[in-house]
Amino acid sequence: MPERQRLLAAGIPVVHAPEHAELARLLAETVERTAAVLASRWGLDLPPTAEVHVLTSWQRFVDDSVPDRDRVWVRLTRPLWRRRAERAFAVAGGWMLPWHGRLAVGVKPPDLLAASATAIGARLFDPVPDRLEKVRHVACHELTHAATAHLRLPPWLNEGVAMRTVDHLAGRPTVRDDTRELVVPDPSALDRRAYRNVGSGDDRALLALYATGYWTVRRLDERDAPVLREILSRRRPRREVRRMAREAFGEV
Repeated sequence: MPERQRLLAAGIPVVHAPEHAELARLLAETVERTAAVLASRWGLDLPPTAEVHVLTSWQRFVDDSVPDRDRVWVRLTRPLWRRRAERAFAVAGGWMLPWHGRLAVGVKPPDLLAASATAIGARLFDPVPDRLEKVRHVACHELTHAATAHLRLPPWLNEGVAMRTVDHLAGRPTVRDDTRELVVPDPSALDRRAYRNVGSGDDRALLALYATGYWTVRRLDERDAPVLREILSRRRPRREVRRMAREAFGEV
């Protein structure tokens, strides 16, 4: 098995096999650009414990990123979550694994990313013909999850912030305008069902979650960006997040 190489970007290692050196350079550039967007827009920093991996298999990603202290536990419990990991890997463009003391981001190379394209992605996002640009978007999305992991955000906000950060990286909206029709009035109503249907063939709840999160965050960003920045300044109870958002919209 080829030895993994590491390329540093903004203090974050990009871990890759030798044959993915060019892709690693693109990911390193994306790390630096994403770090700049997160700091300037939201006042967020990439955690120093984060690392980025070229994601070619879920098994290798887990084995390469798991801290030594968790290796035995992961090996013993693997039969319990193996099928769920296989289903998620089939449809995910990227992953963020929150290990103890380490946040591992995995991003698929262009060929695997194209093979993972799903109906939910086509319904949510504007087409991105440039396959390397799509890799940048996925990397930015997952890096944003790493930057907000300590906040324990409600799922709708977690996804909305990540999607809106990609907008700022791209310099344009990246979500289809017709997804507005999927938005539900109360984003918190989606939280209990969040992510449950990944790989199940029933995308309705996920579509509503992503669309509602995106348009709620975009509305906040465009209408009252300081409030959104304040929401992201520290960990808050979910009821407080809902209150702050509603007050920003004049919905007291």
